Amino acid sequence: MIERALKDALRHESYYLLYQPQLDLGSGKVTGVEALLRVDETILGLISPAEFIPIAEESDLILKIGKWVFEECCRQILLWREEGIENLLVAINLSRRQLMDEGWGPFVEETIGRYGIDPSNIEFEITETTFMHSKKLGYQTITSLQEMGFKFSIDDFGTGYSSLANLKQFIVDKLKIDRSFVMDIVENESDRAIVKASIALAKALGLSTIAEGVETAEQQALLRELGCDEMQGYLFSRPVPAADIPELLR
Repeated sequence: MIERALKDALRHESYYLLYQPQLDLGSGKVTGVEALLRVDETILGLISPAEFIPIAEESDLILKIGKWVFEECCRQILLWREEGIENLLVAINLSRRQLMDEGWGPFVEETIGRYGIDPSNIEFEITETTFMHSKKLGYQTITSLQEMGFKFSIDDFGTGYSSLANLKQFIVDKLKIDRSFVMDIVENESDRAIVKASIALAKALGLSTIAEGVETAEQQALLRELGCDEMQGYLFSRPVPAADIPELLR
């Protein structure tokens, strides 16, 4: 039923994006936004992305949806540029199916050429599990996109089974600490130790870190104390429509 609804959403152009700001923990400035996919509730009801995105990933739907997301982000970057917003990093999630698709790299290259987008304005987020199981073709896609100038981050870090050899071989730019560790970081010593170790590992590899799901000032203060570089979460802002970003930045 959900898969059928997702196909209907493509036909009726019922997808839209929200953007959640990411902040530098030192300066407090917005460094970028993460693009988050949503579907009109009249199509899919109140089903969350956590439910419908895995279903899209099980089929080729994620390839069509992924192309729509990337093109929409490029279009939005241009619109923000017209409003005087330059060099705002946009983070876009990539699935394993996209990395394994031989046509993904050429599509990305053609699209940024058509819109005149600098690849350094875009960061691709891939989950730790996707990174581990991408195989040769997936790594070739990552390498080709990096050569074009795109940034990469590892999402949900600490929840999968990363190989340090892979992190060493494929230089990513950022580790994103999963919200499940941030949630209880103030009260739970184990979560705090995991976050501290993740930050230390990132620094040793020359990577930056961003914590997601930051909801309290106590969490923010502790993350800053532990040396985390950036944060994302409801404490600063929920995901908002693109039209709200200029005022939020001001």
